[in-house]
Order: sequence, then C-alpha cells, then structure tokens
Amino acid sequence: MPVMKLLAGVGVAFIIACSPGQATAGARASSTPRPTSAAQPRIAILTGQYAPSETLIIADLGGRALARATFASMPRPLIINAGDVLPAPVRLAAGAAYYAEPTGRIHRLDPSAGDTVVATFPLTTAQQELSFAVSPDGKQLIAMVLTAPPVHDPPPQNIEQPFFQPGTRWTAELDMATVSGATRTLARTDLGPAVGRLQVPMMIAGWDDQGPLALLDAQIATQQPLASRHLPGSALVHLGLEGTRRDQVGGPACRPLDELHDGTVLCYSGSYPTAYDVRSAAGQLLWRQDLGGAFYFDPALSPDGRRIAVENALFAQDTRPASIARQSIPRLQVGAEGWVTATTLAVSGPSGGVQVVDLSDLDHPRDLGLTGTFIGTL
Repeated sequence: MPVMKLLAGVGVAFIIACSPGQATAGARASSTPRPTSAAQPRIAILTGQYAPSETLIIADLGGRALARATFASMPRPLIINAGDVLPAPVRLAAGAAYYAEPTGRIHRLDPSAGDTVVATFPLTTAQQELSFAVSPDGKQLIAMVLTAPPVHDPPPQNIEQPFFQPGTRWTAELDMATVSGATRTLARTDLGPAVGRLQVPMMIAGWDDQGPLALLDAQIATQQPLASRHLPGSALVHLGLEGTRRDQVGGPACRPLDELHDGTVLCYSGSYPTAYDVRSAAGQLLWRQDLGGAFYFDPALSPDGRRIAVENALFAQDTRPASIARQSIPRLQVGAEGWVTATTLAVSGPSGGVQVVDLSDLDHPRDLGLTGTFIGTL
C-alpha cells in the first residue's frame, strides 16, 4: 500500500483521537429532521463506516429494527497527505433514509415501502466524491460530483514523488434530479490543476425549508481536528433550484456547526470557537454560550434550538452549563451523538453501542442493543 494512503488512514485516526471527550466517527445529516411522530420517533443508525460495506438501520426507541440495508461504502479518493473528510453518505427526509452507493445510485429506505432506487448521479472512478441532499418532501435531489485528478502511475511512495498525473485537473458537476425521473446537469466547473487540496469551493450540505444548502470552502481533507465534521466549511448558503447562490444562513461571519430545518443555525465567528452563537437564518442572535477557553468538537443543536449537546457537555439557553458527567454513569464513556427529540439525546455506549437518555434523568441512559453511529431522527 502506498505511503500516502497509509498516512491518510493515520490522519483519520488522529482526528478522532484528539477530542477531549469521546467522539464517534461518521457523518450526521446537516440539518435536524423533524420526527414523524412526537410520541414514536424513529431513528437512523449507520454501522461499518470506513469498512468495505456499511449497514443502515431504521429503528424505534425500543431498539427494534424496522428496516435495514447493507451496501458498499463510498470511495475514498486519494487527494493529499491528510485524513479524508467524506461527505455524508446518508440523508433523512420525508420519513425515510436515503443512502448513496459507489455507482452514484441513491436509495430510499422506508419501513413501509422498503428499499427503492430514486435517482442516479453517475460516478465512474474511485477519484470521485458525491455530496447530495433530498428535499423535505422527498421529491427532489441535488448533488455535486467532485472529481479529483487521477493518481500518478506508479503511485507515490513518499512526499517527494508526484501525487497526481501531470496535466490533469480538478472538476465539479452540480446535478438535480426528480425522484424516479431524469437527472440534469446544472453546472460544470473547472477547479484548477492537479495539486493537493484540503478544500474545495463548494459541496452540497443539506436541504432545509428554504431550499438546498451548500457549504463554502468545504474541507475534503484535514491534518487537524475539525470543529464540525458534518459542516466543515466557512459558510452555509442556500442554492436556487438552478444552482445559483443565494443568502448566507446565519448572516455574515457565521461559520456553521449545525442547522435546523427552519434555518436556525449554530455557528461561531473567528478562526476557532470561543463561543457558540445560535442565530436565525437571517442572522439575528438568539442566544450565545461562552465556552470559557474550552474547545469542543461536533456540537448538535436541539430541535427546538434551546440546547447544545457536544461531547460530554450540555448547554442550555439562559442557564449555566450542565454536564453529562462520566463519573455519574459507571463504566460508560458518555458522549453526545445527537438529538432524538428536544428532550432526548442519543449518546455513545460501550463498544460502539447507541443509547438514549432523557434530560430529566441523565444518569440512566437506555441501551438500544444496536451498534453504530446515530444519524438522526426521521
């Protein structure tokens, strides 16, 4: 195996290990979906990330699997001597989970309707990445296919040797599809010559009530931990249905960390988070949490916008910080993975198990008997 690929794998392990709290690998949907039922929410869990194949599970809060699909993992292009930052392989919309295959086919997994292919964004080489999103009504999809230059033949064995084939270039294609209908190309962009990159100008990041979302200056590789693994970029903007760039969510200087379906966004300003800002889509500051010099990774905003869960900490609007204390739950490494409801958290359990805990009883998480990464609530 080439030295470059080995170093890329080490980079991923470094990113996960550097967090002061327990972090879990994987990608979460960029916006918090609304549950189909407040009484009986369904959740999506993904297992086997970074393995040759992955399994997507839709389950209830009793741990009963309602639907399941196993599929090949997306390719991991060789792009630079750093750890990969891969786009989310799963999106949640209209009461279902949508996942991508290496061929570019997008599947819809629904406990009622089963597993169906709803769109295709053709991928032809392992040097491509697909970022995609689904409209809240489940009727449209938008995607960007990023194509990295082909790797030099023979592959580089050290950093002194050429990484890409001479004379090749980076490209990006923005596509739109209707469910079970045609896919059309909105734009093709030449991103420049074959040099190593940590960022690209834009990636698809989700779809909220106002339309598709794109992440600007999107990180595709990193040599250090990221403030947000699922929104690793400088700004979150809306796109028109023809691919034109519209407003910036949260206003100027809002570096995104998480976003809700109505555009409420968790963000920070500056080069790293010294405080968390919760802002409206138009940029009005709703509330702020000073971090007191601490640095947390991958925070999640509650569906009502009033709380932030990150690692083993819990912040709430107009209150002092509370903590999900590790020592209060013996033998468990407790780390927040995301919100099931406004008052229920998914947390990491032992050996990769998924647990849920109510805010009214933080000391007693409930194990679902499922292993994997919490993706979100359907």
